[in-house]
Amino acid sequence: MNHKHTKGRQGESLVCQHLRQLGFEIMERNFRHSDLAEIDILACRESIIWLVEVKTHTRPVFGSFISASQIKRLQGNRLKLLSWACPKALVLVVAWVKLSEQSVEFFEIP
Repeated sequence: MNHKHTKGRQGESLVCQHLRQLGFEIMERNFRHSDLAEIDILACRESIIWLVEVKTHTRPVFGSFISASQIKRLQGNRLKLLSWACPKALVLVVAWVKLSEQSVEFFEIP
């Protein structure tokens, strides 16, 4: 397993841990459904499903941490999943992980 993949898995595990502490149930990690791009984490609390894209970094990053094309991909996934998830609400979230600090910040994508 390469370093980038290992770092990503560590970040996903840390995000899952934080989501559980916030009362979420982890439905699936590395979710794929037919023609969708991979969704790092599907998490649910009450009637809300979070589609979580995890961005893991080991050192400071300047500028945007998610590209416009990644946002469009996530928004496309949300539209495709609406029929699958109804009547639950779908929320797109980016989890910003700083491994050196073991910290996670969540950012909602409109």
